[in-house]
Amino acid sequence: MSSIKVILEDDDILGLLAKDIVEHYETRKDFLNGKAMIVMPTRKAAAKLYHKILDLRPSYDGKLAAIVTESNKDDEETRKLFSNKMYRENAAKIFKSEDSSIKIAIVVDMWLTGFDVPDLDVMYIFKKMKAHNLMQAIARVFPGKESGLIVDYIGLAKALEDALNTYTARDKEFNLKDIQDVALTILKEKLSIFNEWFYKYDLIDFNSKDVKKRFKIIQKGAAFILESEKRKKDYLKLSLDLKHAYTVCAGILEKEEHQVVQYFLSVRNYILKLDVGLGPIGIGDINDEVERLVAEAIKGDEVKVLTQIGTTDEATLVDLLRPEKIEELRKTNPPHIFLKIIENLLKQVIAESRKTNLYKAQQYSEKLRRILEKYHNREGDFDTTDTIVKIIDFAQEVVADEDEANKLGLTGRERAFYDALAGNKSAYELLTDETLKCIAHELREVVEEYATTDWSKKKSTQAKMRREIKRLLKKYNYPPEYTEEAIQTVIKQAEYMM
Repeated sequence: MSSIKVILEDDDILGLLAKDIVEHYETRKDFLNGKAMIVMPTRKAAAKLYHKILDLRPSYDGKLAAIVTESNKDDEETRKLFSNKMYRENAAKIFKSEDSSIKIAIVVDMWLTGFDVPDLDVMYIFKKMKAHNLMQAIARVFPGKESGLIVDYIGLAKALEDALNTYTARDKEFNLKDIQDVALTILKEKLSIFNEWFYKYDLIDFNSKDVKKRFKIIQKGAAFILESEKRKKDYLKLSLDLKHAYTVCAGILEKEEHQVVQYFLSVRNYILKLDVGLGPIGIGDINDEVERLVAEAIKGDEVKVLTQIGTTDEATLVDLLRPEKIEELRKTNPPHIFLKIIENLLKQVIAESRKTNLYKAQQYSEKLRRILEKYHNREGDFDTTDTIVKIIDFAQEVVADEDEANKLGLTGRERAFYDALAGNKSAYELLTDETLKCIAHELREVVEEYATTDWSKKKSTQAKMRREIKRLLKKYNYPPEYTEEAIQTVIKQAEYMM
């Protein structure tokens, strides 16, 4: 056995390695879902390290995996650890998933090429690699990412330099800088900017044990950023730079610096979530939600809904727009955040409407666009009062439409045709709700009879359906002067449904 192999498999050396990796990993476990890969030189070293890490942290059982090919020379314990091909294939699928139960993978040769893990945060290397193999290991495990951390225990700097000579001069020059120092400089620069922006805010509340205080200071920061569209755009760009720098140099920051960075990233995360969220955070959710905001702030920009409201069907969403809910939202959210929440709820309702009711969805979309046009183009100090009044009135209109449809017993396609016919106010005034309801019911039957999958390509089919619609409108004395417009609207709705 070579002297280097003896050293790399030495129990004392591997004990120190296990301790260092565990300590470092636990300072970064919230980064990108806490994923890490450890590259070992031999199968024996991989097995030893696995057991030494578990000795230090028994709680890692289940989250730590050794992904190494088995050998008929292995003893029973090692065979059980490395398992078989089916185990490794299943582990690969699990490790790639966002909610993976496996957080740390110990490898020797496997998974170093042709294996993409988008949310891998750090790779610990205890194996000599060079040229193509070294570049492949780094490039394939950090696919398309702007940052990722390599912890080099074996002295790969010269090998990396040689490998980069094969690539571009630009890569060689840029990658051989002291990355951590560069990241720290960027981080300090962004913090300086944000400290000036937030000088009126006492960030000490972010470190409070009172989660309501922590949540409020995050919310206040988000409200401040949302006062200006330009400020929001600048903040999201600068805070992304801050996040990238933080992932690289977090290990050399003081506790107070961690807390300040995590505050600004939590504000960023809150704003991103508001952009797609279905609703506000309830008081009962704050304790868990603040922890999620902080934890997710440094995991990346995988934006998810702010809260789990339950089902996302249209009726549930409309219920969130009722007066009592609106009033609760106004009391618990600053104006700009309130507007963002209501805008998101209305957009969700419109998206649900669009699935079966193109006419109403188009009406709603245009009205919402007009209400928010000035708000989205705001500059400087903008008085939100008029926008808030208009968007609340619109929300109540949506609720009233939903209640009226339920009262008439209209759903799905029948409601879509009813809305399309009732949309002509002149015609609506000449007919009763019951008459329009009967027309809508029979229109649904006509459309379902004629609107086959290829009907839009057959002029004869379209003509037959058109005649049936016209006959039906005449049967119920739909005003002749509005008939052609009604036919076009119904056909357009039918095309969309099919």
